[in-house]
Amino acid sequence: MKKQKIHGGDLSGIILLACVTVDRALHLIFRSDLLHMAFLHQTEWVSRLILSAGLLALTAGCAMGYLSHEAFRRAVSPDGKVQRLLREGLYRRVRHPFYLSLMLIGAAFVLLLQSGIVLLGLCAVAVILVRDALREEAHLQRIFGEEYRRYREATGMFLPGIFG
Repeated sequence: MKKQKIHGGDLSGIILLACVTVDRALHLIFRSDLLHMAFLHQTEWVSRLILSAGLLALTAGCAMGYLSHEAFRRAVSPDGKVQRLLREGLYRRVRHPFYLSLMLIGAAFVLLLQSGIVLLGLCAVAVILVRDALREEAHLQRIFGEEYRRYREATGMFLPGIFG
């Protein structure tokens, strides 16, 4: 049996879930908001704004994750080999929309839970996803060469027009 390497997306989910679990457990056990970002709910207006931003980020992250995963699934053969370079849909604007979706979902958890622990987890997730994105880009550069270089120059890594 071949040992499989854990994918950054899977690891990201595990980290975020662990951070949310630890945050909630500490809150229930110690009944303390010591590790929460109190400045995010100083007024009712700010609390509503933060809640709205969190729900928007969660909705956008889930939708983006679904759409990018479906597009990617169609571009990869059953044995996992990349058949073509994706440049349509979300991939027209950003090179790694699935990783961006995971970061948006993590940011949503930070805003909704107002948790310093989840914020630290999101920072770790961002490092892991950037590392994996760079590895994938090196692999795609080897496969597609000049075509991928042009795509990389024209498309943002995680945000449209940024780091392209």
